[in-house]
Amino acid sequence: MKNILALSALALALVSCDSPRPLGAIYSNTACPVSAGAGSGARTGSSHAVSYLGLIAIGDCSIEKAKANGGISTISSVDVKRENILGIVTKYVTVVKGN
Repeated sequence: MKNILALSALALALVSCDSPRPLGAIYSNTACPVSAGAGSGARTGSSHAVSYLGLIAIGDCSIEKAKANGGISTISSVDVKRENILGIVTKYVTVVKGN
Protein backbone atom coordinates (compact mmCIF):
# COMPACT_ATOMS: atom_id res chain seq x y z
CA MET A 1 0.00 0.00 0.00
CA LYS A 2 2.85 2.38 0.83
CA ASN A 3 4.38 1.74 -2.59
CA ILE A 4 1.12 2.64 -4.32
CA LEU A 5 0.86 5.91 -2.36
CA ALA A 6 4.48 6.79 -3.10
CA LEU A 7 4.00 6.00 -6.79
CA SER A 8 0.83 8.11 -6.91
CA ALA A 9 2.61 11.08 -5.31
CA LEU A 10 5.49 10.73 -7.76
CA ALA A 11 3.10 10.58 -10.72
CA LEU A 12 1.30 13.74 -9.56
CA ALA A 13 4.62 15.55 -9.13
CA LEU A 14 5.78 14.52 -12.60
CA VAL A 15 2.51 15.61 -14.19
CA SER A 16 2.81 19.03 -12.58
CA CYS A 17 6.38 19.37 -13.89
CA ASP A 18 5.21 18.68 -17.44
CA SER A 19 2.64 21.48 -17.35
CA PRO A 20 3.42 24.58 -19.42
CA ARG A 21 2.27 26.69 -16.45
CA PRO A 22 3.15 26.28 -12.75
CA LEU A 23 0.88 23.67 -11.20
CA GLY A 24 1.21 22.31 -7.67
CA ALA A 25 0.32 18.66 -7.12
CA ILE A 26 -1.66 19.41 -3.95
CA TYR A 27 -2.71 23.04 -4.38
CA SER A 28 -1.86 25.91 -6.65
CA ASN A 29 -3.19 29.38 -7.24
CA THR A 30 -1.18 31.01 -10.02
CA ALA A 31 -1.44 33.85 -12.51
CA CYS A 32 0.64 33.82 -15.68
CA PRO A 33 0.93 36.30 -18.53
CA VAL A 34 -0.01 35.12 -22.02
CA SER A 35 0.74 38.26 -24.01
CA ALA A 36 1.21 41.97 -23.56
CA GLY A 37 1.14 44.84 -26.00
CA ALA A 38 1.89 48.51 -25.86
CA GLY A 39 -0.14 50.65 -23.50
CA SER A 40 -2.60 49.75 -20.81
CA GLY A 41 -6.28 49.04 -21.09
CA ALA A 42 -9.07 50.98 -19.44
CA ARG A 43 -11.41 47.97 -19.52
CA THR A 44 -11.11 44.46 -18.12
CA GLY A 45 -13.02 41.34 -19.13
CA SER A 46 -12.77 37.77 -17.89
CA SER A 47 -13.99 34.32 -18.88
CA HIS A 48 -14.12 31.15 -16.77
CA ALA A 49 -14.01 27.35 -17.04
CA VAL A 50 -13.83 24.54 -14.47
CA SER A 51 -12.42 21.02 -14.79
CA TYR A 52 -13.39 18.12 -12.52
CA LEU A 53 -10.81 15.33 -12.10
CA GLY A 54 -9.44 16.24 -15.51
CA LEU A 55 -12.37 14.28 -16.94
CA ILE A 56 -15.14 16.86 -17.29
CA ALA A 57 -14.59 20.49 -18.25
CA ILE A 58 -17.35 23.11 -18.31
CA GLY A 59 -17.17 26.74 -19.37
CA ASP A 60 -15.60 29.05 -21.91
CA CYS A 61 -12.31 30.62 -20.87
CA SER A 62 -11.45 31.87 -24.35
CA ILE A 63 -9.94 35.27 -25.08
CA GLU A 64 -12.91 36.08 -27.33
CA LYS A 65 -15.38 35.42 -24.48
CA ALA A 66 -13.34 37.56 -22.05
CA LYS A 67 -13.13 40.30 -24.68
CA ALA A 68 -16.92 40.24 -25.17
CA ASN A 69 -17.57 40.20 -21.40
CA GLY A 70 -15.45 43.35 -20.98
CA GLY A 71 -16.72 45.17 -24.06
CA ILE A 72 -13.16 45.27 -25.42
CA SER A 73 -12.29 45.76 -29.08
CA THR A 74 -8.50 46.25 -28.83
CA ILE A 75 -6.50 43.96 -26.50
CA SER A 76 -3.49 45.29 -24.59
CA SER A 77 -2.78 42.24 -22.38
CA VAL A 78 -3.97 38.71 -21.61
CA ASP A 79 -3.37 36.85 -18.34
CA VAL A 80 -4.42 33.37 -17.26
CA LYS A 81 -5.20 32.40 -13.67
CA ARG A 82 -5.46 28.81 -12.53
CA GLU A 83 -6.44 27.34 -9.19
CA ASN A 84 -5.98 23.62 -8.63
CA ILE A 85 -7.08 21.61 -5.60
CA LEU A 86 -5.62 18.07 -5.51
CA GLY A 87 -6.32 17.69 -9.22
CA ILE A 88 -9.98 17.29 -8.29
CA VAL A 89 -11.17 20.78 -9.21
CA THR A 90 -9.23 23.14 -11.44
CA LYS A 91 -10.56 26.62 -12.16
CA TYR A 92 -9.33 28.57 -15.19
CA VAL A 93 -9.81 32.32 -15.65
CA THR A 94 -8.68 34.35 -18.67
CA VAL A 95 -8.34 38.08 -17.98
CA VAL A 96 -8.18 40.49 -20.93
CA LYS A 97 -7.35 44.20 -20.63
CA GLY A 98 -7.84 46.70 -23.40
CA ASN A 99 -10.08 49.38 -24.85
